[in-house]
Order: sequence, then C-alpha cells, then structure tokens
Amino acid sequence: MDSSVAANNAAQHMPPASADLATTWAFLEEGVDHIMTKLQTGVSYSKYMGLYTVAYNYCTSSRMHGAVDSALGSGNRSKQAFLSAIAGSMSDPEG
Repeated sequence: MDSSVAANNAAQHMPPASADLATTWAFLEEGVDHIMTKLQTGVSYSKYMGLYTVAYNYCTSSRMHGAVDSALGSGNRSKQAFLSAIAGSMSDPEG
C-alpha cells in the first residue's frame, strides 16, 4: 500500500472538526498510547498528522472548555494526562 492510500484511509476515519470529546478521544487514544509508551518503534508522518489535526480541531472548537471539566471527572488517567498536556501547550506561547 503506498503512502497516499494509507493517508487516505487514515483521513476517512478521522472524526469531523465538530466531534465531541468521546468521539475525539476514541480516535486519539491508541495513537497517544503508542507515542507515550512505544515511541522508539516510530510513528508515521501521516499517523502523526492525523493525531495532530484531530487534537487541534478539538482544542480550537468553541465548546472545548466546558467539555474538559466534565471529562476530567471520568477517572481515565490517560485522558487526563492528554488534556493536561494540551492545556499546557496552549498556554505556552513558545512551545
């Protein structure tokens, strides 16, 4: 399978920019887990960009801030770590 086919397959499964937290996290969870625990095995550019795009779309949606408060009550530590990292990077203009 060439890279354009792989990228197209990944894009077909990406949630829309207006997706809620549950849908967004369902897409991101496996990729975030891979990056946090198995980064030495590598991540393809198309996979990374898919994860980045979905996270960016969710974080720039107008309803994000209300959803974070309710999501943090779920007890899912991976989700909490991800949301904390995103919030930290959004407040750091250098990084």
